[in-house]
Amino acid sequence: MSNLTTQQQHNLESVNSALKSPDVYSKIQEMLGRKPDSYITSVMQVLSSNSMLAGVNADAMTGAVFTACAMNLPLNNNL
Repeated sequence: MSNLTTQQQHNLESVNSALKSPDVYSKIQEMLGRKPDSYITSVMQVLSSNSMLAGVNADAMTGAVFTACAMNLPLNNNL
């Protein structure tokens, strides 16, 4: 994560906080049918490895995560 700007690091922290908020966490858990801790960790790994994605705001990323969960999409930085 050292190659990211301060703003990108702040965005990542915001996304992480948003995904771990009780409402979002429980929605992801409901959609996955299991605890989402490893899924959230995978999301954060994909975001932190891509400087363009690291710049996305928390609301947009939360929506994308909900879509990925609903469509049962794998988390892959190449997609």
